[in-house]
Parts: sequence; C-alpha cells; structure tokens
Amino acid sequence: MGTIVKRDLLDCIMQRIERKEVILITGTRQVGKTTLMKEIERELKKRGEKTLFINLEDRDYLIMMNESPKNLLKFLGEGKTYVFIDEIQYLDDPTHFVKFLYDEYKDRIKLIVSGSSAFYLDRKFRDSLAGRKRLFILNTFSFKEFLRAKGKEELLNKYELLPVRREIKNLLEEYCIYGGYPEVVMEKNIAEKKEILKELVNSYVKKDAIGADIRNEHKFFQLMKLLSGRAGKLINKTEISRILQVSVKLIDNYLYLMEKAFYIARVSPFYTNKTKEITKRKKIFFRDTGLRNVLINDFKFLEERSGGDKGQLVENLFFRMLMDFYFVEDIKFWISKGGGEVDFIVEEKAGYEIKYTGRKINIKKYKEFEDKYKIEVSVIDFEKIPEIYIKWMKKNS
Repeated sequence: MGTIVKRDLLDCIMQRIERKEVILITGTRQVGKTTLMKEIERELKKRGEKTLFINLEDRDYLIMMNESPKNLLKFLGEGKTYVFIDEIQYLDDPTHFVKFLYDEYKDRIKLIVSGSSAFYLDRKFRDSLAGRKRLFILNTFSFKEFLRAKGKEELLNKYELLPVRREIKNLLEEYCIYGGYPEVVMEKNIAEKKEILKELVNSYVKKDAIGADIRNEHKFFQLMKLLSGRAGKLINKTEISRILQVSVKLIDNYLYLMEKAFYIARVSPFYTNKTKEITKRKKIFFRDTGLRNVLINDFKFLEERSGGDKGQLVENLFFRMLMDFYFVEDIKFWISKGGGEVDFIVEEKAGYEIKYTGRKINIKKYKEFEDKYKIEVSVIDFEKIPEIYIKWMKKNS
C-alpha cells in the first residue's frame, strides 16, 4: 500500500460524522474518493465504532442492493453501524436506496457514500434529498496537500526565509505544470507523470463520455482540447459551434458534462445588475492545471512558454488555488465596454489582477473598477501567489 496523504476534507467530514445526515462525497475520477472513505473508516475504528464497507463495483453486492435496500441489513449486527457505499451511482435507483435507509434506519445506519461525478448523481438522484444529505466535493490535491505529499508542508510556516521562498516557488511551478491528481503528484518520474495524465484523458474522460451516452466522442475531445487553449478567456459558444461544426445545443450539453464531471468550472461576470450575470458570456477554467496541460500537450516550464500562454496558465493556477478557500459561485471576473478588466473578484470584496510577471502593469485596466465599485484590486504575479495563498490559509484556519 502506497503512502497515504491526509486530505483536509477528512477533518471537515469527521466534525459532522455524528449528525443525522447522509454524507455524500463526490469529485472527478482518480481524485482519491475511495482512499478518503477508507481513512474515515479507519478513524471510526479507532473510536471503536462498527463499520461496513461496500464497493458497488463488486457485482454481487450491486445485485443484492438493487434487489432491495433491506438486503444491507443482512450484513449488520446489533447497534449502530457506519456503512460506506463506494460508487453509489452504479445503483439503478440510488435515490430510493438512500431515502429508504435514512428514513427507516437513521438511528441504526450512518451512510457515507461516494459517487464518481456530480453528473451521474444529478441524473440518477431524482430529487435533492433535501434535509437528508451533506455534499462534500473532493478536488485534486490543493497546493497545501501537494506540499504535504512531498513532505514540505512546514515550508509554508517559514516563508519569510529567502531560501524557503525559492524552494516554494520551484514546487509551485511543478504544481502548475503537472497539477494535483494524487497519482501524478506521488510519481517521481517526470515521463511517468505525463503518461498518467495522458491515461487520465484517454481512459477516464472517455468513460465519462460513454457514460453520458455521447455519440460523437471525437467532437467531445475536440471541444476539451479547444477549451484548454482558451482557459480564462471569454467563451463564444456560437464561434465554437462553427469551428467544431456542431450545434450550440450540443456544445451546451458537452460543457454541462465537463462541469458536472469536475473537469472545468464556469465563472460568471461581475455586475451589480444580477440579471446580466445570467445573460453575459462566461469564462472557463480547468479545475486542474495538469489536465489542462496534457490536453494542449505542453509540459514546458513557465519561462520556456510563449508570453500569452504563461499568463493564461498562471491565471488558471490562481483560479485553482482560489477554489481551496472559496465556492466557484463566489468567484467572478469583470470586463467593461471601455476595455477595463479585472481577472477575479472574490465575494464582491477583493479584486485580483493576475500576471506572470509584475513588470508590465496597466493600472488603467482596473482603475475604473476600483473607482466604480470601491473594491481594491491587488496585482498578483507568479512569485506573489504563495504569499496570498498563505494569507488565505491563515484567514480560514
């Protein structure tokens, strides 16, 4: 068994483990959901609790659970049991399964379930299970977890030291290029890192496409590749539909799948008139920069990249790091008719303009925003990202 890296989500879940609610863990493929569930089970066993772990990729279990949720009771003894159901989307009717066990046996059974992606859960969970569940999204490794996996987490507490800053910068660049998929991070061989990411696209993304009944798999991949070159840019679905020679409706369907499978996130524009946020074009970012880089087939380090791609990749990296502390819905961008622009506005409280280097700064781009909305904009270059990240960590500790 390989090294287990503690996920920050573990503590969040353990704090709620005694509540009468179903814990539902979701996230993209290969992000470590099963490992997290095993860690939760291990913590419970330390407390002397009774547990049961069922993986629905085992067809024997799947057949029994599809026949009746009551079949689960055959595996339980007296008293309360913490029941883990991995890959719950394989059930024919997971909604009924969860509702029945919660409504009839919530004092005896605590359900902790996982599902491969929100897309499958959206499709198969016919109602919201309101009042019965708590949803947790497991992302790829955060930068903090990435450092933990490297045995370097303590560097964040020594950032004032110049040698530490240099080391963190080098580690941040590795994180920027190869991303945070656990298997990629733990792999030391660079060539193998690339192969793991290629396999992720060629195998697991393909599974999501097939699972969503996508008929033109080639067009789906074409769109993903096209978006990887436009991360952080305004998305014009009409233009993309012309390039790929498919309907705008199909583009919408594909974007929905990519978002629900946690490959991309759509960021809305900032307006005081809230109705405009719905009607104006959005930006798309990848939820993992390693996935973005394998799609454009470019693993060069930042200094070797073209000027435009440097800035684009660093902006996507900053977005990924924002996700460690903020909901996607609380992250916006701003563009004015006069050419003003702010890359990120967070919780309508702080603005960030992201640059690869801080040498060329056009204050006019965001001065209009500051004057109009009285929200301060900070210019963040690549070297300043760890500093702002540490600030967010302290604020949320």
